[in-house]
Amino acid sequence: MIAYVESGDTFTFLNISQDQIREEDKTVPALTGTLAAGETEWGTVMIAGLDADGMAWSLWFSQQDAEGGWQASPLGRIADASAFAGSLSIYFTDWRGINVAGLTETGESQVIWWVPSFKGNWEVTNLTTRFDGPSFIQGSMTTYVTPWDALTVVGITEDSTMVAYWWVPGFDEWRVSDFSQFLPPRHPKVTDGPIQVDVRDNNDIWIFGRGAEGEMLRVFWSSTNDRWTSRSVLDGAEQF
Repeated sequence: MIAYVESGDTFTFLNISQDQIREEDKTVPALTGTLAAGETEWGTVMIAGLDADGMAWSLWFSQQDAEGGWQASPLGRIADASAFAGSLSIYFTDWRGINVAGLTETGESQVIWWVPSFKGNWEVTNLTTRFDGPSFIQGSMTTYVTPWDALTVVGITEDSTMVAYWWVPGFDEWRVSDFSQFLPPRHPKVTDGPIQVDVRDNNDIWIFGRGAEGEMLRVFWSSTNDRWTSRSVLDGAEQF
């Protein structure tokens, strides 16, 4: 595991596996596929990935305890989670929660999560089975958090529908919504991933994906009029 660190005008690299973890005689997982990374508001840098068996691992470093160095935690084993497939997504909450989301081998949305009261323990929630929602196709899922603390896991189902598992403070449980119910009639719909999300500085939400003809679409929510709409990203754009 190599990390590149920017310092001023230069980059340096750090071999986390060899120099930081093995050096301390700690377990070092061999991670496969795409990694997810993020930093908490209290300065913990976290990298999440899967080993060859689909178990989620976290490599993390606390800037509040720099002498402790990098650590490796088998999150899947700690939380007793099912094996994941594909890649993971990390999102953080204002109540200092850490969430690692991904899809199981059958496309079920699974989240391993932690809050400070758990101390060294982690919990796991299978959103698909708990809330009787659809499975997603591999490679289509992503997550996002809004400034008002709405949590969303979004992906594409086997029948080419974009669906969100979402929760906001005040809800007693997560909800499952088909995005087509939010869009005006005849507006284009995202039917294929991967999905990318941009929560804008003005609180608007932009979701990018592909339509039925392979065209790139933007599904977006306006914080001004509280309405979802969609269009091709080429609409109104200069083409070359």
